Amino acid sequence: MTVFEQYPIASWKVGSLPELKFPVLSISETGGNRIVQRERPYRDGAKLDDTGSKAKGWQLTVLFDNGIEEEGLDPSTPLYPTILNELIASFDIHETGDLVVPTRGRVRCRAETYQRDETEGERDEARVVFTFTADNEDNVGAQQFEQMTINASAVRLAEQTTFSATSEGMWSTSLEDLNEFASELEGIANFPGDTVSNIDSQCGIVVGAANRVGRAFTRENEKNRNLMNDPELSMTQRKLEETKDMASRARAEAYKGRPRMVPFFVEGDTDLFSIAASVGQSSIDLMEINPGQDAFTVRKGTVIKVLEQA
Repeated sequence: MTVFEQYPIASWKVGSLPELKFPVLSISETGGNRIVQRERPYRDGAKLDDTGSKAKGWQLTVLFDNGIEEEGLDPSTPLYPTILNELIASFDIHETGDLVVPTRGRVRCRAETYQRDETEGERDEARVVFTFTADNEDNVGAQQFEQMTINASAVRLAEQTTFSATSEGMWSTSLEDLNEFASELEGIANFPGDTVSNIDSQCGIVVGAANRVGRAFTRENEKNRNLMNDPELSMTQRKLEETKDMASRARAEAYKGRPRMVPFFVEGDTDLFSIAASVGQSSIDLMEINPGQDAFTVRKGTVIKVLEQA
C-alpha cells in the first residue's frame, strides 16, 4: 500500500451543513513568506525584511462520478450531482469551516473559488477545482480583536512608513533610523525591567526621527524633495504622523498611574540619597527618573527631576 492510499478522504464542513466527503484527484498547496526588498542607493542588491508568512492555500481537483468507490464515501449519497451541488452551495455560507486535506490533515479555511467543468461527451460527471485559503484568526478570542497595543504598533508603523516612502520614489537614511528607533521603543516598552525614563527618552527619539524623515522630503527647490508638502497626496506623511502619535501615547501609557515629575533645583553639592531623604521619596525612584545622573555626586545648580507631592 502506498503512502497516498493511507491518507484520509477529503471532507468539508462549514456552518450547519453536514460534513461533505469527496474523492480527490490532485492537491496543490501554496504558501511562503512575505519578503519586502529594500533597495538602497549605491549598494548592490537589497536588504530583505521577512514580514511573516503568506496565507496557506489548497487547490483540490475533484472528479464527481458515481462510479467511484472509495473508503469513507457514503454509497447512498450520489457524488453527482448531490454532493457536488451541496459543496458549491457551501460557498454561499461566508464562514470559516473545517477542511480535511488528505496530505495535511484538518485545517481551518474559507472556501474561496471553484471552477466546474462538464461536457456533453462525459455525462453524469463533473470535474471541479476548489480553492481554499487558511484562516489564521478564526479561533482567536474576541479580546484579541481589540485595538493593537501601542507597544506592538511601533515597528509595524515604521515599516509601513518606510514602504510608503520607498514606493513613492523617496529614500533617506532617516528612514533607516526610524525603523531602528521604533524597534528599540517597542522592545523597551514591552520589557518590564526598563524604566519609565528610558521609554520617555526613546519616545522623543522616535518623534525626532519621524520629523527628520518629514524634513528630508519637504525641502523646497531640491529635486524630488517636495513630495510630502500635501498630506492628501502622501501616505508616508500620514504614517509619519501616526508614528509620532504612537510614540506620544506610549509615553502617556508609561506614566499612567504614576505621579507627575517636577524639577528640583540643587542648592549645594550633595547626592541623590540626601535629596531623596529631603523630599521624602525613594532614592531608587529618583535614580530611575534621572538616568545618567551620578547618584553619589550632584553638583550645585543641577536641575533634577523628583515626583510631584500629592
